[in-house]
Amino acid sequence: MNIKKTPHESFADKVLDRIEGEHVTPLSRTRFVAKDVLFWVLWVVSVLVGAMAVAASIFVLMNAGWRFYSATHANFITFLIDALPLFWLLAILLFILFAYENLRHTKHGYRFSLPLILLMSLPAILFFGICLFSIGLGKLMDDGIGRHVPFHQPVLIQQERLWMNPERGLLAGQVGTIDFAEQTFELTSFDGVVWQVSSQDLLAPDVRALARFPSVRIVGRSSEEGVFHACFILPGKGDEEEESRGIVLCDELCERNLPKERSTECRGLRLYEKLERLQMSP
Repeated sequence: MNIKKTPHESFADKVLDRIEGEHVTPLSRTRFVAKDVLFWVLWVVSVLVGAMAVAASIFVLMNAGWRFYSATHANFITFLIDALPLFWLLAILLFILFAYENLRHTKHGYRFSLPLILLMSLPAILFFGICLFSIGLGKLMDDGIGRHVPFHQPVLIQQERLWMNPERGLLAGQVGTIDFAEQTFELTSFDGVVWQVSSQDLLAPDVRALARFPSVRIVGRSSEEGVFHACFILPGKGDEEEESRGIVLCDELCERNLPKERSTECRGLRLYEKLERLQMSP
């Protein structure tokens, strides 16, 4: 006597037959846990790498030359376009999306909406980014890793190139020998060229900057090849001070021999009044 199988029994038999035929074996719980842990680890890694990009972004913004933008750019908009760390901001966005994808693949990740994951990831990326910047990793990221990334110019190199433009009256580099009697000093620019710089138009704030900072920015005019007429001396990159540079500070006698105002050649500079206020600002 044939027993008629119910549809449910028939479907169950088919499933069993397929399992036996394809030699399907159940996965262990350990494998699922390991997969879950892996995605959590990848989320943490994406947050940390995103934090490194934040540290680099902060370093770029801190060293973009905000104080001197009126000397290097025609207006604030063009400066802002150059100052924004677009490469690192894009990297932050990509790692946030990477963090989102990894968190979604965890055991209960399907419960997390995009806003919730952003609420979890973004504060962590910003917090660790600030911490990494405070220990100097921002400079390492932008100046070290950034040199090997296509379409990205590290901010310190960008600043050097902006100020290495004598045709536009901009020059920067390391201060060498100062000769107050001859009213000249040597400057080795960041591209290795040694310039003879005329200091006859420099006032007391300029001379103090020469004695105080190992590298300086100069606004003036290029008179001939290898010779530059300085009108303003501004602090160099990083504004580092160095006490023992072997350069004699300008004392009261020196200050009395300095001109009281700049020449017509210097007063004709673009943004002359802004540069004067900039030099006097702390």
